[in-house]
Amino acid sequence: MQSTNKLSGQTMADVIELQGKEIARLRKELAQLTPLVATRVEDVAYEEEQSMDAPSYEGAQIVPFCSGRPHKLLKEAKKIVGKRSTVTVGKCFLWLQKYESGLALRPSGRLSKKGNWMSSTHKKMMRQNGVVTKIGGQWYYLGEYEYVSSEQMPLDEYLKLPTHLQEDLVALSGTSKHHKELARRLSTGEITVTKFYCSRVAFDNAFQDALLGAKAAELGLHGADDTGGSEEDEEEEND
Repeated sequence: MQSTNKLSGQTMADVIELQGKEIARLRKELAQLTPLVATRVEDVAYEEEQSMDAPSYEGAQIVPFCSGRPHKLLKEAKKIVGKRSTVTVGKCFLWLQKYESGLALRPSGRLSKKGNWMSSTHKKMMRQNGVVTKIGGQWYYLGEYEYVSSEQMPLDEYLKLPTHLQEDLVALSGTSKHHKELARRLSTGEITVTKFYCSRVAFDNAFQDALLGAKAAELGLHGADDTGGSEEDEEEEND
């Protein structure tokens, strides 16, 4: 009997054709994402309190997993499904297409309490992350977001940012002790700002279930109080 381990010429041609179609599909998707690049922040209808539309994925509404502090539940969920990269977004994050694509603003580094400048390329923002955010007082896991591209924000664009957004970038650049100096450096371009574009590519139902299960277990131990103290909208990158 003739061995079937070697691909026939026709089968190889079929494989090449399928690969070509897949490459064409990926190029088309990339072309659709290209408009996200070079988006000026003043062109985004940004509001300090962005609209509180209930998030959904593929037509199904997403259930919030808590209204208190989310970080303990995130850790518990990761124990169940395994280590993953998650980012909690709030300040300095703008939705371009609500819950489907957005951009994060990051300063080029951070000034320590002792006055030491620590540069950062924010490598975590350049990979896939699970995104968690607070909407209408509730915390939601929105899905998995893939890095699309990044670009440095021109100084003139930074100077046109709303005051509160400039203040948020100052806060990300260092402690309150240095805010006046950091504001000056940002306004002169000594500290630069990078825009990281991302797009939702999936929703991990297992991780969502783990978050809801962790909350149910917590309620079973501590009763139905889900206040968990106040939680400011902050941006935190969790490993």
